[in-house]
Amino acid sequence: MASSLVIRPATSKDLPRIAQIDIAANPVHPLVSLPWAHPDDAYAVFFPRYELFFSAPFMHFLVAEEIKGGAEAEIVGFASWKEEGENEEPEYNPEIPESANGALIGYLIGEIEAHKKGLGVQGLAELESFGVAPEHQRKGVGAAMLKVVLEEVDKRGGKMFVNSTEAGKGLYEKFGWRSFGEVRIDLSEFGIKKPYVTWDMMREVGGA
Repeated sequence: MASSLVIRPATSKDLPRIAQIDIAANPVHPLVSLPWAHPDDAYAVFFPRYELFFSAPFMHFLVAEEIKGGAEAEIVGFASWKEEGENEEPEYNPEIPESANGALIGYLIGEIEAHKKGLGVQGLAELESFGVAPEHQRKGVGAAMLKVVLEEVDKRGGKMFVNSTEAGKGLYEKFGWRSFGEVRIDLSEFGIKKPYVTWDMMREVGGA
């Protein structure tokens, strides 16, 4: 059956699905790969973050919906981005489930936030989060969403920052982002042997 893909602004009703996709699409992220005592514990940490950021006037959210025939549309991807300008990100202080490793969660969130502040990118546009449901990856969903986001960002005439995982780095490079630094967060004190590695990337106007 033929299907079509629609990119539209997200609504607050889409946030539960956005959190679900983010968790499913990022299995190597330390907050996802933690041995959660209950399957819903990761969701309990991720969902409030999206509620918080969705409420900020300078944050933009969109979703990709797949529509098959007369069936109900299914959200298969999402993106959120921050406008350029001196916008203060909402402070994220999640309620940590009692069974979770609160020390690790607090350390990781703190390290990520401190690193970004040290880069001096606060005034730039930023692709804040981005994900495609695993079963819909490598089908053009991510590219379709990025085209919509970048069309708007390029109209505004600013650079755009993203901190990328290894999985997303190649796609971002195709759209004009270039890496300017590798980030390694040492988690050995929490029994995790491999550091969490990401890349800071910048895109000039038009992807030049």
